[in-house]
Amino acid sequence: MIELAIQILLVILAGAFAVGSVIVYAEMRTQKNYMNKLPKRREDVSDTFQKKPLTGKGQFDKQRTTYTEGDNT
Repeated sequence: MIELAIQILLVILAGAFAVGSVIVYAEMRTQKNYMNKLPKRREDVSDTFQKKPLTGKGQFDKQRTTYTEGDNT
């Protein structure tokens, strides 16, 4: 009886693995050419990929912060 339960569990796990493999393979087939859409050089990047710095009211700009000797950074 316990052997039958173990066999059923193994068949269910094998089926789940097969379904998962098919799903991953289908995703890889649809997204395989995304690397070709990326720019070749960093200078070719358009403004859509680069985020503008948050410099509005209430935003903190870490680049212009001066640190002292006692700061634990």
